[in-house]
Amino acid sequence: MDLPWLEILSAAIVVVFALVGVLVTLVTLPGTWLALLVALLVKWLMYEDMPWWSLIAAVVFCVLAEVAEFLSSALGAHRAGGTKAGAIGSLVGSIVGLIVGTFAIPIPIVGSLLGAVIGAGIGTVLVERGASKQDWKASINAGKGAAVGRAVSTVVKAAVATLVAASLIAGAIAGLL
Repeated sequence: MDLPWLEILSAAIVVVFALVGVLVTLVTLPGTWLALLVALLVKWLMYEDMPWWSLIAAVVFCVLAEVAEFLSSALGAHRAGGTKAGAIGSLVGSIVGLIVGTFAIPIPIVGSLLGAVIGAGIGTVLVERGASKQDWKASINAGKGAAVGRAVSTVVKAAVATLVAASLIAGAIAGLL
């Protein structure tokens, strides 16, 4: 069985970016979409044998990941008594925490994850206390809910990113057969 080098290279690119996508997702960046975009570009530009079923499955998983992430964060804050303003504070705090955690805790991925989770909680507490005029107890409870929601959403999204990677890797291998 003689495989052309371009097909092997194309499959390798898809596999590498599928795995990178999982790691990028762990630091709360759009790794699933990055992996899917690279796979689509590879299919379009040089690897026609990659089956569409793997790309369609990856799209479905990417959409499910976004829905799960949104629902986990929102439910975490809401169940703990947070307001819509607190949810915005959670989002902003998560982004700031991600950046600060990356540098303050210089352990790859761990610092970013902890920063995002802690930032979500702190952002919610600050907004609930300041803008929403909640008392400290209610603000802290909402902050805890936002932090737990962010942690759960990261785990769920990483699990779905693994499904995206599995789908793309299976498609890349199937295209070689």
